[in-house]
Formats: sequence, C-alpha cells, structure tokens
Amino acid sequence: MTKQKQAGPLAAADVKKIRAKLKLTTAQLAEQIGVHVVTVRKWEAGLQRVGAAHAKLLRLMVTMQK
Repeated sequence: MTKQKQAGPLAAADVKKIRAKLKLTTAQLAEQIGVHVVTVRKWEAGLQRVGAAHAKLLRLMVTMQK
C-alpha cells in the first residue's frame, strides 16, 4: 500500500478561491461544513488557520463538484 501525499495547509486566498468555485456565500459554505460564518471569514482574512480536517473537506468538495 502506498502512502498518499498530504496536501499542505490552505492559505486565505485558497479558501476564497474554493468558495468562489463552489459558488457559495460565506454563510452557505459555513453551513455546509459545519462551522460558524465568522470562522470562514477569519480563514479568508488569514486570521485563523484552517484545520486539517476542514482543509481536506474543502478540497474534497471541489473535487466532487468536477
């Protein structure tokens, strides 16, 4: 079994790009991933780091949309 390469942390700009690609408002994205809208705003402003689980979920959401 090969070990999957882990992607690095998401930057604020990455979160904004993902949200735009998904065509969601900050409130809609927050609801879909189970966080407060303020958390998404902090991620996008670079004031709070996106945790590994949420980063993985956001990347998966983009992949599933394709």
